[in-house]
Amino acid sequence: DLLTAIAAVRVSSVLNRNNSEFGKRHLTDRNPETCWNSDQGAGQWIELALARPSRLLSLQLQFQGGFSATRCLVAALPGDGEPQLLADARLSDSSQLQSLNLAPGAPPVRDRIRLTFLETADPFGRVTVYQLGGTVLPC
Repeated sequence: DLLTAIAAVRVSSVLNRNNSEFGKRHLTDRNPETCWNSDQGAGQWIELALARPSRLLSLQLQFQGGFSATRCLVAALPGDGEPQLLADARLSDSSQLQSLNLAPGAPPVRDRIRLTFLETADPFGRVTVYQLGGTVLPC
């Protein structure tokens, strides 16, 4: 379970800096009523620090329709090297849970995973994520 493998979460922004309603902690609280909501601007991101090296097998996201990412880069960020692309995914502007296809033979993630939302349904670049999940295996 990806959520149990996460040691820390960082995000690019929080809507109106309102962490109590829209903060990063809502990405991992398993509550379908709460969400992370970015502020406006291109290239919003979520960064997940893993507790131990792991292999990411799958990744799921649930957005709010109208505030969905329609293109997402997923990269492994090693502490001492270049980012390694795990996925360049096209997503739907939908409130349904969506799965991202990972690159075949993707390398293990030693430190961190970054999801960068390159394109969004919202013209101002805002993204709203209600659920984050996935499958990881320890290396």
